Amino acid sequence: MFIYQKLKAEEQLRADDSLKEMLQAEIRKSEKDLPMHFVQQLKQFTTEKSDSESWGKERVRKFTHFLMAYLRLRRRQERMEYKEIGATYYQKIGGSKEFDRYRDVFIHRLEKWLGAPIQTLGIISVGSIVPIYFTGPVLGNYSKYRIGTLHATTDIAVAEEDFRTDARILWLVENRAVLTRMAMEVPFLEDTQSIIIGVDGQIKGAHRKMIQQLCGNGSIQKVLIWVDYDKAGDVIARDLVNLIGKLPFRIIGNEGNLFATYEAFVDWSQTVPHAEQEMTLGGEEHWRKWISL
Repeated sequence: MFIYQKLKAEEQLRADDSLKEMLQAEIRKSEKDLPMHFVQQLKQFTTEKSDSESWGKERVRKFTHFLMAYLRLRRRQERMEYKEIGATYYQKIGGSKEFDRYRDVFIHRLEKWLGAPIQTLGIISVGSIVPIYFTGPVLGNYSKYRIGTLHATTDIAVAEEDFRTDARILWLVENRAVLTRMAMEVPFLEDTQSIIIGVDGQIKGAHRKMIQQLCGNGSIQKVLIWVDYDKAGDVIARDLVNLIGKLPFRIIGNEGNLFATYEAFVDWSQTVPHAEQEMTLGGEEHWRKWISL
């Protein structure tokens, strides 16, 4: 039995290597039509000895098949529905559902690699619309938002827009309650030239693209990052710091603590009880002080 199991394991390892080689061939055929940084992530995936996000082997194999299916379909047509990918790959009844089990994690990884909504890759629908809530002045190719109320756009809109702002301070907050509370302080937003975006506890591709667009248009001078004080908050803060590039930033802690580096914030957060942003929501006086520090 031991020898049999060893042989089966070796056989599966060879099959996995062969599958990755097939994916590498598909990447070579498609790379000229895809963003360079996305292609680099695809190639890195094919050479990893262990998955970068600690996925199990079954999920990695399924994702490898998904990537091959997507690349093959992408060469035939620029736009597709999510279910088309499985249907055209497996060519059987039920094929359209083959990738449904892991849909959210597959889409999340693609958007993370891409740094943009999945629509950028031509996958125009995954059965849901992702909202992005914000307040502040934003101008796009097809839309215009002003200070004075809470706004919303979608991942589909962000994929087609080129958002700009003349705001000076960008607030990135994890919880909607913080966003809605601050959105009511219109004089504060006008006076400080602030724009506030809610990331809803998970930075999806649409959030990433909108944040990067606004950070790259030249008017933002400082970013305030405000997350919950727990492990999930640490991860969100790390991703936001990476998104904003070289802009000056502060991460907000409770009891008036502010941190100019991600490492200092993590060291501090590991020494305090878990807490939510709303516990230290404060008011305009606190917010102005944080901007000035």
